[in-house]
This record gives sequence, structure tokens and C-alpha cells, in this order.
Amino acid sequence: MKKLQLCVGGLLLTAIFVLGLFMNQLSAQTPPTEVAFTTSNFTTWDSDGQDYSWQVPAGVNEITIIAIGGGGGGGAACQFSGWQATHGYPGGGGGAWVKSTIAVTPGETLNIHAGSKGSGDCSKSATNPGWGGNSWVSRGSTILIRATGAGDVGDGSDVAGVGGQLNGPRGTCIGDDKHPGGNGGTGSDGAWCGAGGGGAAGGGNGGNGANGGPISGYKPGAGGTTSLAHAGNGAEGAVSHTGGRNGKNGSNYGGGGSGCATGAGIIGGGFVASNGGDGAPGAVFIYYTASNCNNLTAGAISAGTWTCSSTDTAVVLNNVTAAHSEVTGTYIWQKNGTTISGANGATYTATTSGTYRRGYQVTGCSTVYTDAVTVTRPSDVNPGTLTDNENKTVKNVCKNSDVSVNLIASNSGNITWQQSTDRVNWTDVTSVTPFTVNNITQDVYVRFVYNYTTTCGVPSNNIYTIHAYNRPVVNSLTAPTNLCPNQSSYSIVADATAGGDAIITTYNWTGAAGSETGTIVPSANDCGNTYNYSLTVTDNNGCTSDSKPGSFTVSDDVNPTVGTITAAPAAVDPSTCNYLVPDLSEAVKAATGTGDNCTSNDDLTVVQNPAANTPITATETTVNYWVVDKCGHESEHKQLTLTRPDITTSDAANITIAPTEVNVTLYFGACDTAYTFPEPTVTIDIPEYSGALELTHTALPTRLEPGTYNITWTISDPCGNSVQRPQTITVVYPDCPTATIDGYTYQSVRIGCECWTTENLRNTKYSNGNSIAVANIYNSTDYPDETANLNKFGRLYSWYSAMNVPEGNNSATPTTTNSPVGPFVQGACPEGWAIPTEADYLTMRNIAGSLPNVKSPDVTTWLPGHAGNDPGSGFKAKGAGYYDGSTSQYMNLLGQTDFWTSTTTSDVTKGVCSEITHVCPEMLIMNYDKGLGFSIRCIKR
Repeated sequence: MKKLQLCVGGLLLTAIFVLGLFMNQLSAQTPPTEVAFTTSNFTTWDSDGQDYSWQVPAGVNEITIIAIGGGGGGGAACQFSGWQATHGYPGGGGGAWVKSTIAVTPGETLNIHAGSKGSGDCSKSATNPGWGGNSWVSRGSTILIRATGAGDVGDGSDVAGVGGQLNGPRGTCIGDDKHPGGNGGTGSDGAWCGAGGGGAAGGGNGGNGANGGPISGYKPGAGGTTSLAHAGNGAEGAVSHTGGRNGKNGSNYGGGGSGCATGAGIIGGGFVASNGGDGAPGAVFIYYTASNCNNLTAGAISAGTWTCSSTDTAVVLNNVTAAHSEVTGTYIWQKNGTTISGANGATYTATTSGTYRRGYQVTGCSTVYTDAVTVTRPSDVNPGTLTDNENKTVKNVCKNSDVSVNLIASNSGNITWQQSTDRVNWTDVTSVTPFTVNNITQDVYVRFVYNYTTTCGVPSNNIYTIHAYNRPVVNSLTAPTNLCPNQSSYSIVADATAGGDAIITTYNWTGAAGSETGTIVPSANDCGNTYNYSLTVTDNNGCTSDSKPGSFTVSDDVNPTVGTITAAPAAVDPSTCNYLVPDLSEAVKAATGTGDNCTSNDDLTVVQNPAANTPITATETTVNYWVVDKCGHESEHKQLTLTRPDITTSDAANITIAPTEVNVTLYFGACDTAYTFPEPTVTIDIPEYSGALELTHTALPTRLEPGTYNITWTISDPCGNSVQRPQTITVVYPDCPTATIDGYTYQSVRIGCECWTTENLRNTKYSNGNSIAVANIYNSTDYPDETANLNKFGRLYSWYSAMNVPEGNNSATPTTTNSPVGPFVQGACPEGWAIPTEADYLTMRNIAGSLPNVKSPDVTTWLPGHAGNDPGSGFKAKGAGYYDGSTSQYMNLLGQTDFWTSTTTSDVTKGVCSEITHVCPEMLIMNYDKGLGFSIRCIKR
């Protein structure tokens, strides 16, 4: 069945949908067909009924739901008993009726359950009664509405079925408007008719079924009140005279079934089992009202632009066609696709540029919009820029010239070209391809107006300027004041002025070259010559001045005068032993007057006869000389007498040599010295000899030993004439100094070319302050006084301590220091002193000559009869003995002394020493274990 209501204008469709077992396809244009959600024709009794799902259509925001519970089944007679020979059985109750209005969202899904019918089958039992099922609608797990099903009649029971209750054994009804179902009629023993079923709820409670009886029992139960939709009716009771009659099913939705009847007591027939009638199934009905969204319109608005003025004004967007008045909706406004907050009127006043449209919103429908209109403020329009074909915005021209320029607008839209001479009053221009001005006399300005509508235009972002400049002027040309002939150049100073703010960039000279200052370069002798010239200037706008002429005349020169000079130094030709005539140029120029202000000495040419470098063969030679100026004028001729300058003994007083005495001090440790004699400074106070004399000296030794050397220096002229000068060189040894270390001071003596310390070392620290590892003082039972032993004999050092290397490290190499006479080992010696080498000891022995000359003459330092000579060599060796570290014993005091040397051997466990004993007639060189303790002497470096 179908029910359709059309509203005014055809814009609203009201549909009542009875939702049942089947669903038709729905569309936005056609109302759906009513279909009931029920549980009819179930073969299996099921109190839960049938489940469905339903999606809320578009445009639906509210629905009304009616739910009816399932009707109960009628009483059944399934077995015989004595009092049931003739009996009418009771009817089933009707289902409850519930109604609610629910807010929904288009597109959401609701769950629907239609209550099942109660069964009247005689096979039902107490565990499977003929109850009607509950009907309900839920959103997810939330029940929105529920109508309870009816009670039933038990098998063989005479109690009427109870109608669906608001709050009973079948649950609680949920909804806004709730009504219980009617009860079934009661059966009667001995009656011929079964009772009627109860009706489903209507306006109030459902109608009750008629009670069973001989006459009235076959009447049906009353239905619900007709003012409410879908009230169910109970079935009429069954009538039986011959042995049994089944009950009838409840009608409509939720009606109860009637009870059966048995008639054996009347007719005499046997008992016949009979079924009660089934209750009517429950149902769910949904009502909703949807808008016809396809027919909605937002109306239209007028296109808006600002009024063309110097300021922006607001634009009111008026509606011309309104939205449909039959539909209740609201307006919204959007700018550039974004909704404007608070704008919900039919009109809108725009104060900014943008694209606007109006929208119309109806509940359940998509928003509809007008066509968009563009609103533009003049200040928001970008009209574009103006340049010429050289991408410039200014063109500088000269007045009274013709101008033609190709103008380019960056905006290709509807534009109008204009020109002005004051940037205030503008006149339209019909053509700018190219823009031309003939004989321009003032500045001209050009722009374009971008017409963004037919009535509104905005000038270009910039104005193209044609700037007409005044031409430059050459005010004056100043000629040179010094008009002397044959100058390297003549300068002309120009005074020129550019027009306006232009800059003069080019100076165009005729007869000259340059910029602000013109330059004339003479090409030949110009004495008395006249120079003509002219100038035009051009500024940075290309404007050129009129030509400005000028001229000047170079004066002629007068005769120069020449002064008197003295003889200049003569040169010498060594190949011929002849003196040469000197060049008199500089001397003559220095003594010559020019005769006027135009000629300097540098402008004069000196002439001499005979010429410079002519050989002088005679004792005296006369030289004539004069000068010629740039104009060819000669001075008077003058003479100079030259004398041949041979060197003689009489010139010796004019020759000195310095220094006449030279003192040379040898290095410490140098027995002789390679020496380069410095050439002395020779002063010859004879100008003619300059560069012509030779300096030689007598033969000198290449190496020096102390002594005095006399040298003769000879000064010779090219022709073999000479004089001699003496020089003395004295060579000495340096004085032997004292040596100081660790608070001890040692005297030294020269033996040959070496300075030797005259005492054994006593220090316990090196010159850098580090402690010496092995520096023992002689100590024995015979000589236990360490203080006396230290003062007289010094300390005994291992080779390692003497050389300043780690004790016991036989692979260590002593550190060497460079000096002018070679590298040396300082070791335990003071700064600037060295451990002597084996060669040093042998040289000293050879110089001393005999062993007593090396020993100390102190008789307390040697065994009796073995002291040295006095004074001897000054070495003064003492019998200090030695220390054996392997046995910790001091040995041979007064009978022996050993001194470590810095000389190494191939046996890394041995050191080289110089040894003196009381029995050997000479000093020995020995190799001993490095761990032994020996004495140390030092030599100066």
C-alpha cells in the first residue's frame, strides 16, 4: 500500500513507509513504496522475530516510528480428558503499540527487529509457549523504541492470553506514546466455541477478545481504536459440534489468535485434537518527511564593481532572484571559496576585492550557490608596467629634435594610452607604435590606463618620461700662456656647461686631443708657428654643442749664452794607454744661460770639438765647445785646455788606504784559521783617475797562526805608473777564561791552541740543572777524608755520566754541539766547554813534550818521587785514582789518573780515556769499561 502527500509548490514530499520483509529501491525524485517489516510465514516459532537494517535517506533529519509487538497464539486441544469432551479454549492476547519521534542523520543505518507471531499449534508446550515476539528499533546497541509481544494460552489451559504489557514478563516498552495490547477471551468447559483473540493496542489499550460460550464464543476480539494506525484485531472464536475445530489466526498486526473448540459432548463424536489460531506478527512502521533538494535554488546576485574614483568605496551585492520562499532555509556568503563568518542575510556589502557568491542551506540538503561575481577595488588592481623596447622607463633627448620610441605595456588587456606635459592633465593618444614627438621643446610624459571594466580604469604603475634636455655650451677656450717653441705639448683649457642635470661625456677637438683639457703635440720645429683649434662637446643624452674656435702663435727663440767650465775627468783607453777627451755635455749645460724664458738647459744641444772619447796623445789638448737651442740658434764658441794626467810619486799624498792595521783573534780551539783578507778602502783624490786605477797587494797566507803579517798595496794607472801603501795584520789567540758550573769555578791554561781546565771537575749537576747520576768522591780506609779528596782530586764519573747519557745504556750516543772548529760533546762540562777527544789529548801530550810537564808539581798528589815539573805545561794532572763500580772499590790514589774522552770505539761497552800512571814514562790512550769512575777535564769551544 502507498500513501503520498504533496505540499504547495511541489517542494515537499511527505511519505509514510511501512517497512517489512522486502525493500524497494528509493530515489530522490520518486517517493518509496510502503513495505512492512514483519515476521509472517515463519515455520519456526521464534520469540526474537526477524532482523532488518535501514539507511536514512538524504534530506531526512527526523523520523516517526510505530512498533507493534507480535500477537499471542490461541489455546489448543491436543489430548482428551473427561471434562474436555465439549470445551471452548481461550484466545491469545494482542501485542503492545508504541510510537516515538527520533532525530536522525541522513545516511546513518538503523537496526530493525519485527516481533514474531505467537503459534497456536497444539504441539506447543510450557517450555515453548505461543508468545508474540517484541518489536524494536536500535542505533547500534542503543534501543530507540520497543513494543512488547503478547502472552499466550497454554496447552489445555482455560486461562486467556495476556496482551503485550508496558512492563511485564516480555520486557519494558520504550517510546514516547505507549499502549498495552488487549487480552484474549477465556475458554469455557462444555462450550461449543473457542474464545476470541485479543486486539493490538489502538487509541488506548487493545480490545479484549470475546469469552468462549455456546453462542458468543465465536465472536472475534475487538481491534484497537481506529484513531491510531495499524491497530490489530483478534480472531473470532472457533465453533465445533462434531468433535473439534481449529482456532483462527489474529488479523492485521499484533492481533491474538482464537482458541480451538471440541464438540464431542454434543454430537457424541470422539475427541479430536485441534490447534489454536496463530497470533498476527509484529511490525515496525517508519514515517518521515524529506525535502526535494534537486529543486532548491540560491537565487542570483548582481555583478559588482567599485565606482571609479580616487578612493575605494563599498559594493552592495543585491539579490535579484530570491531563493524559494516555500522552503525554510538560511543564507550564507563565501569569499574566494571560504565562508564569511556572520554573513547570513540576503544581501552582503563587500569592502575588499574578491570572488563572492551566496549560498542557501536547507536541512537535509546540500548547500546550493549562486554564480560567483568578482568585486574589484581600484587599489587592488595591478595595471602593469610601462617600458620601451630597450627595457627603460626614461628617454633623454635634446631639445628641438624629433623623438620616436616604441612603448611596451606589460598588460595586454583593454588599455588606453595617454600623454601629458605636467603629469596632471592627460590626453588620450590614439597610437603609440611608435610614440612620436617632432621638434620637442619640453618634457613629455606617457602612461596607459588599464580598463579592468568598461567604466573603471587604473593608470599604469609607472610613467614613461621623455626628458628634453638643453644642449651643452662651450663657454670659453683658454690658450697656453708659455708659448715657447718645440715643447712636447701645448695644453688648452676648456670651460663647457651641460644643460640641466646632464653630464658632458665627450669632448670633440679639431687640431687637438683630450677631454676638458685639449692637448696639441707639435710634429716639427714650430718656432713662430700658429696653431688653430676648435671644440664641440656632447653630453650623456647625446646632445652636442656649437663649435667653439681658438688659436695661438709660438714665439721664436733668441741666441743662448754659454759659460766657462773647468776640465772634466778624463776617461782611459786601456788598450792604447791613452787618455780620452771627456764628455763636456753636463758641465756645459750647468754653466750655460738659455737667453730667454722658453728654453731650459735640457733643451740645449752641446757641441764639442774634438768629440768625447777622442784620444789625447799630446801633453795638452784644446777642446772647443758651444750650445745650440731648439730653434737652431748657437751660442759663442769657447775653449778648454786638457792636460794628460799620468800618475806620479807626487800624487801619493792624494792616495790613502784604510785601515792601515787589522787585528784578527782566532776561535777557541783553532790552531790556525782560514782567513779572507778584506780589501781596504782606497781613497784617490785625483778626479782624472776615477775608474782607471788598479789595486793589487802582495801574496798572503791562506791560513793564519798568531803573529804579525805585513802587506803592501800597489795603486797603478793604465800606463804602468804606480804608488804603494802598507797595511799590517796582527793575529792573536783569545785569552783563556774561567769555567763555572754548579757553583764551582775552574781556572784554564792555554796549551798549544787549546784552553784546558787545570782542575778535575767536582760538579754534581749538568749545566741545565739536572743531577749527574755517578759522581763519586774518592773514599778508602787509607784516604777517608772526602772533603780533602774532593778539593784536591775532584770527582770520579762513569762514562755515561760524563757524556750525559742514561746509565748503562751502551747504545746511547752523546749529544753534539756545533762550533766554528767542528762539533763537540759538552757532557758534564760547563756551557761552552767540551769533553776533549783522544786527538786533543795526543796533541796536548806532543806540545807538553814529556810526562813530568803534564803532571802537577804538588808532591802530595803523587807517590813520592813522581810529581811533575814546575811550572810545566800548566795541565797539572793529579793522581786521583779511579772507582770500580763492579766491586764498589776506590783504587790506586796517588799512583794513577784517567780522563774520559768523547772518542768512541767499536766496542760499545768500552770508553776511550787518557791514562797517566806513576810507572809509565808517557801518557797513554786506553779503552776501559764505561762503568768505571774516572776524572774529567774540559777544553774551551
